[in-house]
Amino acid sequence: AATAAWMLSIYASTVVAGRFASGIALDRVAPHVVAIVSLGLPTIGYIGLVSGLDTIWLLAGAMMLIGLAQGAETDVNAILASRKFSLADYSMIMALLTPIVVGLVWQLMSVDKVGVLSRSLSALGIKGASLLGDPNIALFTVTLTSVWFLMGFYMLIFLGGLQDIPREYYEAAEID
Repeated sequence: AATAAWMLSIYASTVVAGRFASGIALDRVAPHVVAIVSLGLPTIGYIGLVSGLDTIWLLAGAMMLIGLAQGAETDVNAILASRKFSLADYSMIMALLTPIVVGLVWQLMSVDKVGVLSRSLSALGIKGASLLGDPNIALFTVTLTSVWFLMGFYMLIFLGGLQDIPREYYEAAEID
């Protein structure tokens, strides 16, 4: 459990670091160069994952590279797409394309024995888990994917609602 928490912490912190690094890099370097470098990082991580070596440091390094790319992809995608599309077209394309890409990526990550998630679970001691093939686990996997994909959207709606609460309510609560 400690190893899984450590891996999740590495991934989450490198997503944030990738976001900041890509923002800084996009201000100083041509966007296509930033895209090639930042989105090429997971390739090295995936090669490490499928290499057959199951060391914890290799897994941690792969998660770092994948996290950096995950953080950078939003900024790079927005910059490159803004050159060719208006905001309305960009929004429509992303609304249609994003669920398709998320589904395909999670499907590839969940493939038995060769997927990133299966290999990660094997490295953590859980061998032979069929994330999409076992009916008892498949529903959990799809639910987890949906929650991961939609959490940001729902948090924005929740935050917007919280920010819309009038100040008078806070003042009345302080008096009570």
